[in-house]
Amino acid sequence: MVTSGELDQLRPLNFGLRTLREPLDVDAVERQIARYDAEDATKVSRLVRANAGTNAVVDKIVSLYGEIIAENTRRRESNLDEEARSSAAYLRWLAPTLKDHRQHTQQLVDWALERHSAVELLATQLAERHEKVLALVEHVAERQRAVDSLGTQLSDSETKLKVLADHVSERERAVDSLANELAQSQNKVMALTTQAREAELGEKRNMLSRQLLKLYGKLKYPYLLPLYRLLRLAPHAPHKNERQ
Repeated sequence: MVTSGELDQLRPLNFGLRTLREPLDVDAVERQIARYDAEDATKVSRLVRANAGTNAVVDKIVSLYGEIIAENTRRRESNLDEEARSSAAYLRWLAPTLKDHRQHTQQLVDWALERHSAVELLATQLAERHEKVLALVEHVAERQRAVDSLGTQLSDSETKLKVLADHVSERERAVDSLANELAQSQNKVMALTTQAREAELGEKRNMLSRQLLKLYGKLKYPYLLPLYRLLRLAPHAPHKNERQ
């Protein structure tokens, strides 16, 4: 991650492979991502555009060529021997630099291949993690669907329980009403039974009275009246209807 504090250090390395000093793994990538700051990134972009643009580089190159041309112009006469010695000195300086450059380039190639392998391994690990995350998301979604289904079932069950409770309450009220009606019917039956018994008893009394009167009528004239006359206790003469 290029920050404003590291810009001057990383710019001479052209922000290339030589700047990658940490192992390329998930933890390193996560640490660099965590360092991201939007305001600092805007500052870095502004500094790079202001100091590392094409126009500024071209201006520096043109200025350098101008200084060299002006220096040769001031000398008026060219010293070929001195130029040859300068060229030879430059080539002697450049040869080991190029050799070191070649070795360094080979090291960079080896390092790049190693990093490429690390990147491929990291990509594989990230793909595996991604698959695990997708599986976990699907598992969570499945659990959520199960929870939603269970919630719907519970809601339906609660609704059915409420309906059943209302039905039971209604049945209980109906049973209470029937119990009251049954108690009233029992009271009525008991009252009717009492009335029937009293009526039956009265009927039996009346029947017994009629039977006694009838028996008295049968005994009165043949037996009791002669006895009354004999004892002079005869009652008043019976009415014609009574004789009959």
